[in-house]
Amino acid sequence: MSFSPCLGSTLALLTMVALAACGSGQPAEESRTAGKRDLVNYFGQKPVTIVVNYKVGGSTDAWVRMFARHLGRYLPGQPSVIVDSRPGGSGLVGPKYLETVPEKDGLTIGAFGGGLVREQAMGVFPIDLRKLGIIAVVGDSTVTYGRKEIFPKGYKSALSPANLPFFIGHAEKDDAYVRGYIYWNLLGLEREKDFRQLIGYDGDAARLQAMQQGEIDFADNRVGGYNTTVLPFVEDGLFVPMWQNGVLDQSGKPVRHPGLPEIPTFAEVVKELKGSEPEGKLWDFLLWQISADSALRILVTPSDCPADVLEAIRSAFRTTLADPAYLKQQEQLMGTWDQIHAVGDQAEKIIDDIINTVDKVMDVYENILNR
Repeated sequence: MSFSPCLGSTLALLTMVALAACGSGQPAEESRTAGKRDLVNYFGQKPVTIVVNYKVGGSTDAWVRMFARHLGRYLPGQPSVIVDSRPGGSGLVGPKYLETVPEKDGLTIGAFGGGLVREQAMGVFPIDLRKLGIIAVVGDSTVTYGRKEIFPKGYKSALSPANLPFFIGHAEKDDAYVRGYIYWNLLGLEREKDFRQLIGYDGDAARLQAMQQGEIDFADNRVGGYNTTVLPFVEDGLFVPMWQNGVLDQSGKPVRHPGLPEIPTFAEVVKELKGSEPEGKLWDFLLWQISADSALRILVTPSDCPADVLEAIRSAFRTTLADPAYLKQQEQLMGTWDQIHAVGDQAEKIIDDIINTVDKVMDVYENILNR
C-alpha cells in the first residue's frame, strides 16, 4: 500500500516557491479579490492574534512563537503579532474558540498542533478543518527516545532491553498509543509480557518528567521538541535516541527528516534488526501516519475570513519562509533550513489526501484499541 509522499517530495518545490515570493515581493498566487480593500489600513487597525491550542513551552507553542516574530514584517501595514495560548480539551479548545470570535476578519488566526487533520480523518476531532481558511500546513516527524539504563545501545538494544517488561507513556488510548504498539509488535515483542503501555501522561513535558523519574522507559516527541527538550538529556547520558518515523520521499518510502539526519528511521531499524523490510497491515497504518504528519500542524483563519485577507496572510507566510533570519531560527528548532511547509492550494490538497485515504487503515486502529 502506498500513500501520497506529501512532505518529502515537495521540499525542493516549496523552496523555489518561497524564494520566488520573497524575490518578487508579491503573493505566489493572485488574490481572488485584489484591489477591493486597502489592506495596509485593514491590517493596521489592530494586532494580529495567533491562537495556539497547546500550553506555553510545548513544541507547537515554540513553533508558533518562532514564526510570529517574523510574520508581521510581511503582512500589509506590518502589524504587531501576538500569541494567545488556549490549551485544553486535547487540543480542541483553541479551534472552538477561533470559530466563536465575533469578528472573523482574519486578524485572529489559529495555529494548531496535535495532528488535528489526522484526528479528523479518524473521526475523533469534531471540526471539519477544510471549512476553515487554510493558510498552511507544517510537516514534522515522530522521534522516539528511551532511558539509557533500559536501552544501553539505543535501538540496537530494542530486541534485548535490560529489563522486561519496560513501560511506554501515552496521554490516552489514541493513535499515538496504537503507534507505540505497532513499533514493538513489528519488532517481535509482546504487549504485557515484554512491554506495557501506560496512559495519563498528557503532553510532552509530562512524559519527559516521567522518563527522568524512571516511571516510563520509552516515549516520543517531535523534531522541535526533541531538539529543545530531549537532546540535553541525551547529551548528559540519561536518554538515548531510538528511531524516527521520518518523512516520505517521492516513491512513498520513509527517509530521515532533514532536521535529524543522524537518527535512523523505524524502517531502517526493522531491516537491520529483523533482516527484512517491515510489511503488512500494521506497517500500512504506520505509513499512513507518516503521510499524515506532513500536516501535523495547521495554520488557519475562521471560515468566513475575506478571501483577499486570506491570500495576504498566505503571501506573508510564504515570504517569511524565505527570510534568512527566520530560517536560522527554524534550523535551531527544527534542525534544518529545508522547507517543511506547504501553503495555500498545496496545503489543501495534502489535507484532502490524508482524509481520503484513512479508510484503508482504520480497521487496524480500531482493532488495536479494542484489544
